[in-house]
Amino acid sequence: MHQLTKAETAALARLFAAAEAETAVGHRISGFLLAWWNPAVHGKFDFADATMVPTVQRNDMVVVFGAALRLGDGPGSFGQRDAFRQLSHTWLGGHPADIPLFETEQNVDAGQQIAAVLTANSSDIPA
Repeated sequence: MHQLTKAETAALARLFAAAEAETAVGHRISGFLLAWWNPAVHGKFDFADATMVPTVQRNDMVVVFGAALRLGDGPGSFGQRDAFRQLSHTWLGGHPADIPLFETEQNVDAGQQIAAVLTANSSDIPA
């Protein structure tokens, strides 16, 4: 299991708490978390949604996104499978135990592809 820093763990916990609220903000945050957990099932996250989330939660999203890139593995590797299943249940229904798990290999492949694109295009990014 990979290790999140204390700040990353706290940011993730705050996002889970906010995502459980049945509000527009909760829906946007759950979309972010669920797209990370299992993009094949839960779709993609529209980053425009992040602009409609309060700054505190938006900053937590940035911290969690950074952790995902830094560690290059799916969120199931951080010991949060039950929390993701519960979140999926909250927003999508069904019994949490019946919700498919994230497939680590898919995420690693996607992470490697993202890293390759970022590396290849890094010379295009202004300093």
